[in-house]
Amino acid sequence: MKSFRFEIGKLYFGFSLSFVFKKDRVAMGYMNRTKDGFYLPFLDYDRLNLDSIESELNRLAKDYDLPHWIILKSGGKGYHAVCLSKVNANVWTQLLYDSSADWNFKNVPNKQSYRSWVLRINSDGVRPAPKFVKLMKYQAPEKKSIGSGHLKLMFLNGMLPERHYKSLKRFCDGIYQVRLIMYRTGSKVII
Repeated sequence: MKSFRFEIGKLYFGFSLSFVFKKDRVAMGYMNRTKDGFYLPFLDYDRLNLDSIESELNRLAKDYDLPHWIILKSGGKGYHAVCLSKVNANVWTQLLYDSSADWNFKNVPNKQSYRSWVLRINSDGVRPAPKFVKLMKYQAPEKKSIGSGHLKLMFLNGMLPERHYKSLKRFCDGIYQVRLIMYRTGSKVII
Protein backbone atom coordinates (compact mmCIF):
# COMPACT_ATOMS: atom_id res chain seq x y z
CA MET A 1 0.00 0.00 0.00
CA LYS A 2 1.31 3.41 -0.95
CA SER A 3 0.34 6.40 1.20
CA PHE A 4 0.34 10.02 0.11
CA ARG A 5 0.12 13.13 2.25
CA PHE A 6 0.06 16.79 1.33
CA GLU A 7 -1.01 20.08 2.84
CA ILE A 8 -2.82 23.13 1.60
CA GLY A 9 -2.50 26.01 4.00
CA LYS A 10 -3.30 24.67 7.45
CA LEU A 11 -5.11 21.58 6.16
CA TYR A 12 -3.46 18.18 5.80
CA PHE A 13 -4.75 15.62 3.29
CA GLY A 14 -3.81 11.95 3.06
CA PHE A 15 -4.87 8.92 1.08
CA SER A 16 -3.70 5.38 0.39
CA LEU A 17 -3.57 3.50 -2.86
CA SER A 18 -3.47 -0.27 -3.37
CA PHE A 19 -3.32 -2.40 -6.49
CA VAL A 20 -4.71 -5.89 -6.22
CA PHE A 21 -3.72 -8.69 -8.57
CA LYS A 22 -6.48 -11.31 -8.74
CA LYS A 23 -5.40 -14.86 -9.41
CA ASP A 24 -7.79 -17.28 -11.01
CA ARG A 25 -8.01 -19.91 -8.25
CA VAL A 26 -11.24 -21.55 -7.17
CA ALA A 27 -11.97 -23.01 -3.75
CA MET A 28 -14.98 -24.72 -2.20
CA GLY A 29 -16.39 -23.62 1.12
CA TYR A 30 -19.33 -24.13 3.38
CA MET A 31 -21.62 -21.40 4.66
CA ASN A 32 -22.36 -20.79 8.32
CA ARG A 33 -26.08 -20.02 7.93
CA THR A 34 -28.23 -23.04 8.80
CA LYS A 35 -31.43 -24.08 7.06
CA ASP A 36 -33.49 -23.03 10.09
CA GLY A 37 -32.11 -19.45 10.01
CA PHE A 38 -29.40 -19.60 12.67
CA TYR A 39 -25.64 -19.12 12.31
CA LEU A 40 -22.67 -21.22 13.35
CA PRO A 41 -19.79 -19.08 14.62
CA PHE A 42 -16.96 -19.24 12.04
CA LEU A 43 -13.77 -17.22 12.48
CA ASP A 44 -10.86 -16.83 10.05
CA TYR A 45 -7.55 -15.75 11.58
CA ASP A 46 -4.60 -14.60 9.47
CA ARG A 47 -1.09 -13.97 10.86
CA LEU A 48 -2.09 -14.50 14.50
CA ASN A 49 -0.27 -17.07 16.63
CA LEU A 50 -2.11 -20.09 18.01
CA ASP A 51 -1.69 -19.06 21.67
CA SER A 52 -3.39 -15.72 21.01
CA ILE A 53 -6.21 -17.44 19.13
CA GLU A 54 -6.79 -19.96 21.93
CA SER A 55 -6.83 -17.17 24.51
CA GLU A 56 -9.40 -15.24 22.49
CA LEU A 57 -11.55 -18.34 21.92
CA ASN A 58 -11.58 -18.99 25.68
CA ARG A 59 -12.84 -15.45 26.25
CA LEU A 60 -15.46 -15.71 23.48
CA ALA A 61 -16.69 -19.06 24.83
CA LYS A 62 -17.16 -17.50 28.26
CA ASP A 63 -18.68 -14.23 27.03
CA TYR A 64 -21.13 -15.88 24.60
CA ASP A 65 -21.77 -19.13 26.51
CA LEU A 66 -20.38 -21.38 23.75
CA PRO A 67 -19.71 -25.07 24.49
CA HIS A 68 -16.71 -25.64 22.20
CA TRP A 69 -14.39 -24.41 19.44
CA ILE A 70 -12.76 -26.52 16.73
CA ILE A 71 -9.45 -25.06 15.54
CA LEU A 72 -8.21 -25.86 12.02
CA LYS A 73 -4.90 -24.96 10.39
CA SER A 74 -5.84 -23.35 7.08
CA GLY A 75 -2.34 -23.09 5.59
CA GLY A 76 0.61 -20.77 6.03
CA LYS A 77 -0.05 -18.49 8.99
CA GLY A 78 -3.82 -18.96 8.96
CA TYR A 79 -6.31 -20.70 11.24
CA HIS A 80 -10.05 -21.27 11.21
CA ALA A 81 -12.14 -21.57 14.37
CA VAL A 82 -15.57 -23.18 14.16
CA CYS A 83 -18.27 -23.58 16.79
CA LEU A 84 -21.07 -25.89 15.66
CA SER A 85 -23.63 -24.59 18.18
CA LYS A 86 -26.25 -22.40 16.58
CA VAL A 87 -26.72 -18.77 17.59
CA ASN A 88 -29.08 -16.08 16.30
CA ALA A 89 -27.92 -13.37 13.90
CA ASN A 90 -27.56 -10.71 16.60
CA VAL A 91 -25.32 -12.85 18.81
CA TRP A 92 -23.29 -13.97 15.78
CA THR A 93 -22.52 -10.47 14.53
CA GLN A 94 -21.64 -9.26 18.05
CA LEU A 95 -19.29 -12.22 18.50
CA LEU A 96 -17.71 -11.71 15.09
CA TYR A 97 -16.93 -8.03 15.66
CA ASP A 98 -15.76 -8.81 19.21
CA SER A 99 -13.08 -11.10 17.75
CA SER A 100 -9.69 -10.50 16.14
CA ALA A 101 -10.77 -12.37 13.01
CA ASP A 102 -9.47 -11.16 9.67
CA TRP A 103 -11.11 -7.87 8.67
CA ASN A 104 -11.87 -9.07 5.13
CA PHE A 105 -13.61 -12.16 6.53
CA LYS A 106 -15.76 -9.98 8.78
CA ASN A 107 -16.93 -7.93 5.79
CA VAL A 108 -17.45 -10.62 3.13
CA PRO A 109 -21.28 -10.59 3.36
CA ASN A 110 -21.27 -6.88 2.58
CA LYS A 111 -19.51 -7.65 -0.72
CA GLN A 112 -21.26 -10.87 -1.76
CA SER A 113 -24.86 -11.66 -2.65
CA TYR A 114 -25.15 -14.79 -0.48
CA ARG A 115 -24.99 -12.83 2.82
CA SER A 116 -23.29 -15.60 4.74
CA TRP A 117 -19.77 -16.33 5.95
CA VAL A 118 -17.79 -19.09 4.25
CA LEU A 119 -14.78 -21.17 5.27
CA ARG A 120 -12.72 -23.12 2.75
CA ILE A 121 -12.88 -26.92 2.97
CA ASN A 122 -10.46 -27.95 0.21
CA SER A 123 -7.11 -26.97 -1.25
CA ASP A 124 -7.25 -23.85 -3.40
CA GLY A 125 -4.19 -24.90 -5.38
CA VAL A 126 -1.76 -22.99 -3.15
CA ARG A 127 -2.89 -23.69 0.41
CA PRO A 128 -3.74 -27.22 1.57
CA ALA A 129 -7.19 -28.20 2.82
CA PRO A 130 -7.75 -27.14 6.45
CA LYS A 131 -6.49 -29.68 9.00
CA PHE A 132 -7.67 -30.39 12.54
CA VAL A 133 -5.54 -28.83 15.30
CA LYS A 134 -7.61 -28.97 18.47
CA LEU A 135 -11.09 -29.28 20.00
CA MET A 136 -11.55 -26.91 22.92
CA LYS A 137 -14.50 -28.06 25.09
CA TYR A 138 -16.05 -25.95 27.83
CA GLN A 139 -19.46 -27.47 28.62
CA ALA A 140 -22.05 -29.79 27.13
CA PRO A 141 -23.98 -28.15 24.29
CA GLU A 142 -27.67 -27.55 24.69
CA LYS A 143 -29.66 -30.54 23.53
CA LYS A 144 -30.07 -30.66 19.73
CA SER A 145 -28.21 -27.40 19.16
CA ILE A 146 -25.41 -28.58 16.84
CA GLY A 147 -25.72 -28.30 13.06
CA SER A 148 -25.79 -31.97 11.94
CA GLY A 149 -24.79 -31.32 8.35
CA HIS A 150 -21.82 -29.14 9.25
CA LEU A 151 -20.56 -31.70 11.79
CA LYS A 152 -20.89 -34.55 9.27
CA LEU A 153 -19.18 -32.50 6.54
CA MET A 154 -16.21 -31.70 8.79
CA PHE A 155 -15.87 -35.37 9.75
CA LEU A 156 -16.21 -36.73 6.20
CA ASN A 157 -13.78 -34.11 4.86
CA GLY A 158 -11.13 -35.16 7.40
CA MET A 159 -11.31 -31.91 9.38
CA LEU A 160 -12.52 -33.59 12.59
CA PRO A 161 -11.24 -36.84 14.12
CA GLU A 162 -13.77 -39.61 14.70
CA ARG A 163 -13.54 -39.47 18.52
CA HIS A 164 -14.57 -35.79 18.51
CA TYR A 165 -17.26 -36.41 15.90
CA LYS A 166 -18.79 -39.09 18.14
CA SER A 167 -18.63 -36.88 21.25
CA LEU A 168 -20.53 -34.05 19.52
CA LYS A 169 -22.91 -36.17 17.39
CA ARG A 170 -25.44 -36.78 20.18
CA PHE A 171 -26.25 -33.03 20.29
CA CYS A 172 -27.12 -32.76 16.58
CA ASP A 173 -30.32 -31.11 15.39
CA GLY A 174 -31.07 -33.58 12.58
CA ILE A 175 -30.83 -30.93 9.84
CA TYR A 176 -28.30 -32.22 7.33
CA GLN A 177 -28.55 -29.57 4.62
CA VAL A 178 -25.34 -27.54 4.24
CA ARG A 179 -24.84 -24.86 1.60
CA LEU A 180 -21.59 -25.27 -0.30
CA ILE A 181 -20.19 -22.63 -2.60
CA MET A 182 -17.42 -22.43 -5.18
CA TYR A 183 -15.62 -19.09 -5.01
CA ARG A 184 -12.55 -17.36 -6.39
CA THR A 185 -9.66 -16.75 -4.03
CA GLY A 186 -6.06 -15.60 -4.05
CA SER A 187 -5.94 -11.83 -4.35
CA LYS A 188 -2.48 -10.36 -3.85
CA VAL A 189 -1.84 -6.75 -2.89
CA ILE A 190 0.99 -5.37 -5.00
CA ILE A 191 1.39 -1.92 -3.44
